[in-house]
Formats: sequence, C-alpha cells, structure tokens
Amino acid sequence: MTEVKVGQVVESIAGRDKGFHMIVYSIIDNQYVTVVENPKKKKLKHLHLTPKVASRFVKNIQTGLVPTNEEVREFLDELVGPDKYLPHNKGVR
Repeated sequence: MTEVKVGQVVESIAGRDKGFHMIVYSIIDNQYVTVVENPKKKKLKHLHLTPKVASRFVKNIQTGLVPTNEEVREFLDELVGPDKYLPHNKGVR
C-alpha cells in the first residue's frame, strides 16, 4: 500500500461517508488514521489515497496550530471542490 501522509486528501470508499473527501490529521498505526472534516478514526483499507496534499494544513499542524473545521473546509474547497466533502450539517460520527 502507498504510504499515507498527514495532510493528504483521501476519499472514503466505505461507510456512511462513502464518496466524500477528508484530510488525514494523524496516523494511528499501519491500519488506522484520524481524518477531518468530521473528525473520526478510519481504516486505511476504507480510504482511497489521492496525490493531493493540503500544504497549509500541514504547516499549521507543524507549528502547533489545530485547524478549525472552517479552515479544513476551505482547504478541501481549494483541492477537491465544495461538493466533494461531507457537509457540516450531515453530522457523521
């Protein structure tokens, strides 16, 4: 499997959020990551890794800043478009 990176844009291929894009926030182990825009733990096998990386997101994390949900949505808007990530009001947890 290709190596996943913090800040990488991924697409869910399983679960209630199938088809939506998210950003990798942290790598838990070789099977799980934490993704945001609606923070949750996801299995890597349920994600399609894209070549896109939210570089401003990564810079924020490296400097100790935790991006807000609004900032995450802005990063996703820039990288995949507004209709490709989970709407905030959908509330998948």
